[in-house]
Amino acid sequence: MKNKELNYVKNVIKLNNTSSIYKDLKEVFEFDENGIPKFVNGEALYLAWQAIKNISSDMEQELMEQRFYRNSEERYRESIQHHMKRIDGNKFMMGSDKNAKIKYCGEEPKHEVQLNSFLVSDIAVSSELYKQYNPKAEITECDNMPAGNLSWYDAVMFSKWVNCRLLTEAEWEYASRGDSKGDWCCEKEEDLSKYAWYSENSDGYIHEIGRLEPNTYGLFDIHGNLWEWCADSYEKDYYARSPMYSPLNNSNTFKKVCRGGSIHAFSEMCRCNFRNYESIDFYAADVGMRLAKNVE
Repeated sequence: MKNKELNYVKNVIKLNNTSSIYKDLKEVFEFDENGIPKFVNGEALYLAWQAIKNISSDMEQELMEQRFYRNSEERYRESIQHHMKRIDGNKFMMGSDKNAKIKYCGEEPKHEVQLNSFLVSDIAVSSELYKQYNPKAEITECDNMPAGNLSWYDAVMFSKWVNCRLLTEAEWEYASRGDSKGDWCCEKEEDLSKYAWYSENSDGYIHEIGRLEPNTYGLFDIHGNLWEWCADSYEKDYYARSPMYSPLNNSNTFKKVCRGGSIHAFSEMCRCNFRNYESIDFYAADVGMRLAKNVE
């Protein structure tokens, strides 16, 4: 089914005919009688969205706003709003100092960032929530488990379906640390097992959401369990030219940032500063997502 949806969209776009794209992509953004999207392949939806966006804002308004986004705010209020934590805008130092005891490629230079206030979910997207969007998703059957096996495309399109977005890389780093002055949301590495399922305590299994302590911002599982997709593209040298205000690397690359570590990650990979990336279409059981939203 995934390949069928993707091939359909690619073939329509290949025609490079505005009237055909409009007519044939209409059904991509339709719902069935139960309110479930007919197309749920993230890459297919994303490519279709970009195609109509490049043609005209009116077409995007009709096919996205009036179809795919329809009732998205209602879905947000019913299933997500009560999980959202407000993070007030602030300045912080992002990245790792050149003299840091632990640092990996891409973490330098340390630089000042100014963020606007934003909302972030206190938990990762659950299997129960994701199955409202795609009941046939190849994810765990347990409702209170985090939804994995999601590509960046899947994460972006699901977040839009519920009137949210992904965290930027800068927002993720700031939110993950909370009030901690250490490398994690806790001051000491020996305390990490109180907050994170990682290589030292996970036994190689993904765990239910919210079983460990939250950070000082009230966010559960911000380290470990599943990697979390961010909105940004990954470039090793991005920090050297990153803007100060609300940075977002939206360059057209196929590498996308994921943060936080997973059940297989060593402690240093769970650090707030650690930058990881995967291909835009990569998916694995230990890669999921967390929702964010602008403060209105």
